[in-house]
Amino acid sequence: MKQLRMVAAVGALALAACSEGLGPIATESAPSTPGQPASRETATAVLAILDQSGWSGLDFGAIGASSEFQNDGLVGAGYYGAPAATVSVPEFWGRLRGEPVSKVHTVTEQGDTAWVSIRVDYNGAFLLDLTPGDNRLTVTSKPLVESLIQQARFHKVANAESTRPHWVLVGITPQQYVATDPARRTVKITQVTVSVNGVVKIDVTDPTAFAQVTRNLAKHSGEVPAFNKGDTVKVVVKVTHTTGTNNTPPTFAFLSSFHADPNGLGWRRMRMEDLGEGTFSLRWVVRQRGNERVIVEALDAQSFVTPTDDDYRANIWGIPYKIH
Repeated sequence: MKQLRMVAAVGALALAACSEGLGPIATESAPSTPGQPASRETATAVLAILDQSGWSGLDFGAIGASSEFQNDGLVGAGYYGAPAATVSVPEFWGRLRGEPVSKVHTVTEQGDTAWVSIRVDYNGAFLLDLTPGDNRLTVTSKPLVESLIQQARFHKVANAESTRPHWVLVGITPQQYVATDPARRTVKITQVTVSVNGVVKIDVTDPTAFAQVTRNLAKHSGEVPAFNKGDTVKVVVKVTHTTGTNNTPPTFAFLSSFHADPNGLGWRRMRMEDLGEGTFSLRWVVRQRGNERVIVEALDAQSFVTPTDDDYRANIWGIPYKIH
């Protein structure tokens, strides 16, 4: 295992290097929401609820070695089945997004309904070490300019313990990490299906669609999926890729879970099995309780080919879930 000393310093230098010389970037505005601008009281209340939900974190995981964690869900999930693969996953790779260059929370309300729209822009670094087998950490970086997008919906309900109603989170979309420049979105997740013990819990084809938040165990597709400790969760991801680099494989897919390690809470990255034709799959076993997002990412293999070129391309969805 390569030594991971001085990673923070390397990351800081990488962020500085990636920030130099960047010209204007085409961007899109945050998703629009219905209603009128919310009062300060409403905005404060719903943003606090969203922050406490466990489904709106601004990042996931940490940079580090890619010897992907495995639990009992699928032994060898990191195996890529194509015998002619010419691109391999580096021993060390990760992201260092740094502080956001822009963070916008738009809150609107209409009657008893409120909406929150989130957009966070990053100018960070994609880090990797393309010198395997030398027992040294030689990290290079390339630009990572991407945006996080998410929306949530709230409903005002009567409070039996108070004369004042209170807000309840009733709907939330998956998180999306996309290239800030729409022209660079050449790797796209088109579908994520989450099954628990063989039963489909949620099938997402539109990451802007709200999943219903229920207080009890989710029973229907379209609700935030609910797991129990010990459940086997299967995630299937479908991806399109139009970069045109002709790498083999063209795309890698990874899943990150906060609740897969029996030894405690923490992000664990697992490489998904390539089933061909842009479909990837992984099973993992729920080992802890809590609310989080299951992170699925499709990564252009070209990102692992060059040490410093501006060729990082990825699409990431964060699917909210709860574990009883």
